[in-house]
Amino acid sequence: MPKEETVNRKLLSLVRKKSQVLHSKLPANTFLTYTPGVTMTGLEGTEGLHSRRRGGRRLGQVLVHCVRTTILILTYYTCSIGLTFYQKRLFRDFKFPLTVVIVHLFMKFVLAGLCRAIYTMVTGSPRVMLPWDVYWRRVLPPGAAAGLDIGLSQWSLEFITVALYTMSKSTALLFILVFAIIFKLEEMSYSVVVLVVLIAGGLFLFTYKYTQFNLFGFILVIIASLLSGLRWTLSQLVMQKAELGLSNPIDMVYHIQPWTCSYNGRH
Repeated sequence: MPKEETVNRKLLSLVRKKSQVLHSKLPANTFLTYTPGVTMTGLEGTEGLHSRRRGGRRLGQVLVHCVRTTILILTYYTCSIGLTFYQKRLFRDFKFPLTVVIVHLFMKFVLAGLCRAIYTMVTGSPRVMLPWDVYWRRVLPPGAAAGLDIGLSQWSLEFITVALYTMSKSTALLFILVFAIIFKLEEMSYSVVVLVVLIAGGLFLFTYKYTQFNLFGFILVIIASLLSGLRWTLSQLVMQKAELGLSNPIDMVYHIQPWTCSYNGRH
């Protein structure tokens, strides 16, 4: 009996020493909790609880980002579709679509400049201003494509319905993918080919034997879609150039609108 008690005391002392060593190696803010059914010392840290909390915070951030993106997309489509119906009704009486476009673009330039001026007055830090050689080499191509895209799109509304315009203009996704592959922003894949075939097939089925089909208006909107694909691809290239400093959309609008207006005026 005395020998058994001595052995038990030694084992208990050994377990206590191991638990003290384990506790000393843990971070200062880590506490040990007893978990029934666990072998060895029966102790574990609360790091799992902290990791679950960090995972919950990440999930919350992802959900907030998804909700914000969804709201922005819905707002964009609501404004875009509403503006399309408004301009279709406007052009019934006012037969100068390019003049309307120039006024819209000029107002965007003025508002972007006003936002930049207010930002400079509030923060005291000036906004980016591109030198002339960089300005015409980098901003002119997307500005010209944007001007022709918007001008031809508005002109086509004189000849085709809003439904045909909306379906035809959706081919811009096709041209965006094509130009993104050309400029190496996207890689060629089977999913891209399937998407292109589905968009082209859907457009063919929609326009086949369309009762209010107008060939000239259809050609205008398809050319506008092609220029739209070029426009957004070039805009992405410009905005992702860190040395240009045009990652802010207001700065991009301010610099690109003069070229857009000028090419609408020429057209």
